[in-house]
Amino acid sequence: MARHLRTTFRWSFPVVMMLAVLGCQNQDENPKSQTEEKTGSSQARENLERRRICKANLDKVYQILRPSAENMDSEPTSALVILNQWFGSCAEMPDGQLDVSAPAFASLNDEEALGSLNNPSASIADIHYLRDQLLMRQMVTEVVKFSPTDVEKVRAVMEYVRRNLPIDELLIDGRLATAGLLPQETLDQLNPFSIPRALQDVALAGRGLPYDRIWMAASMLRQLNIESLLLTHDADLTLRPEVPALLLIPLESQLVVFCPQLGIEIRPEGDAEAWELATFNADLKNLFAGLDQVTWPEDSPITRMKNADWTTAKVMLPVAPISASPRMEALQLDFVGDMACNLHQSAAIHGDDGLKKSLGSIIGDREIEYWPYPHRMYTGLLDPTDEEARLRQLTVATLLKEVQSIRASQDQNEQTSYRVSMERKMLKARVEQLIARDVEALQTYMRIRLQFRVPGQGAQVELENLMRFLQAEDAHYWSAVAQFETEQYRSAGDTLQNYLERYQQGHWVQSARMLWAEAEAAEGNPQRAIEILQQGELQEDQKVRRELLIQKWKPAN
Repeated sequence: MARHLRTTFRWSFPVVMMLAVLGCQNQDENPKSQTEEKTGSSQARENLERRRICKANLDKVYQILRPSAENMDSEPTSALVILNQWFGSCAEMPDGQLDVSAPAFASLNDEEALGSLNNPSASIADIHYLRDQLLMRQMVTEVVKFSPTDVEKVRAVMEYVRRNLPIDELLIDGRLATAGLLPQETLDQLNPFSIPRALQDVALAGRGLPYDRIWMAASMLRQLNIESLLLTHDADLTLRPEVPALLLIPLESQLVVFCPQLGIEIRPEGDAEAWELATFNADLKNLFAGLDQVTWPEDSPITRMKNADWTTAKVMLPVAPISASPRMEALQLDFVGDMACNLHQSAAIHGDDGLKKSLGSIIGDREIEYWPYPHRMYTGLLDPTDEEARLRQLTVATLLKEVQSIRASQDQNEQTSYRVSMERKMLKARVEQLIARDVEALQTYMRIRLQFRVPGQGAQVELENLMRFLQAEDAHYWSAVAQFETEQYRSAGDTLQNYLERYQQGHWVQSARMLWAEAEAAEGNPQRAIEILQQGELQEDQKVRRELLIQKWKPAN
């Protein structure tokens, strides 16, 4: 037994000594290991907290800018402060800078604004751009939800833009000038750049210039990852309305062509569904042959377009160059989930891997340049003059009207302004309509249409009653548009007929007549639709569409 113990001890002693040495070593190394472990744990917690704060900041920006009735008149500068905090501490900015000397930017002629595209901090233009893209994303999702193919999606978008954005060269209702809200001289001198507006302003106003149709259609299509190109003959880039323009939408081997000014698709002659991309360049000389079924007068816009040489037209990208900025590239990575929308456009679209390559047979040696209109609209919002800010408000005057109560007594007019539940309801209803909450929008429109005139005398009373009248008129027309978009064609037709009877000199008369005819045709009454189109005068841009619809609806011989 003793021998066994001695043997065991003899073998165990080296092991014990080794364990003792290791124990000493561990005592020396543990503090360092524990410190490293603690430091790593702290760093992990800091990283998690940083990511949480970064995500929370972007969520706050989204909550301010997201399309909803509750926050559409929220202050964009609050989103700007939070977004710049995110850029300063959270953004993973791409390496290198955007080359603003590239041919794509040649038409903009704005060195200061182009240089700011590489700034690491955002401007108010970024905020308006973000808000616009979020709105366009939500709008287009509803517009194309029943369109299974890309061609059908494109056509659904173009028809939606045509219906919801009638051409209005004035931008501001002339009756506001007669009420003294702006001088008639100012109204007469308005041009496309007099009123800097975001795309949200255009959508809310529900009317605009041909350029606004191009801008909105291209932006909605981009949210579907569908690019478009603008062909224009406006060589001096003054963007005059009478200058012909075409929107080209390439879809793999096909090409869809629209004329935004006239609200019509230019289709190939015969039964082809769309143009063949490979042969379109050869077809440019016969671009309008499919419209020869009608004899057009010499002063028709179609005649001017036929006479134009489209092989020499400028090729332009109808989106804002802010989409190519490094800031939008950084944001694109983090705009996910509910925030997901198409913000960034790679510069490769101009190069060998982009549209220039896929449309080489059409473009030839011409460069793809940015279209100046969206760029000037966004840069105009950076520091508008008081006059520009006022004109911008007047484009959506009925949406911003505050409710007033004017109580008349026998010997005096007592005037009191106060805020009640109807304040900004028109704005909120318009937003709800745009994001397809039509039931809520229609309920509010009906209440607004039932507003009474206020009693009393004096300039304030007259102005209040004019604003109520204009607000009710807009609500009446937009009610019909909402009904049409939800395929309530009979209700839309009744609403439009009632509108035309009540507002014979109204702001939407021509558009209402056109939409009423289309509602009747959709209800299976083409002959009634033709009669409606032939009853009254239409705008120049609507006359071409009228003739094409009559040809489509009249019975075959």
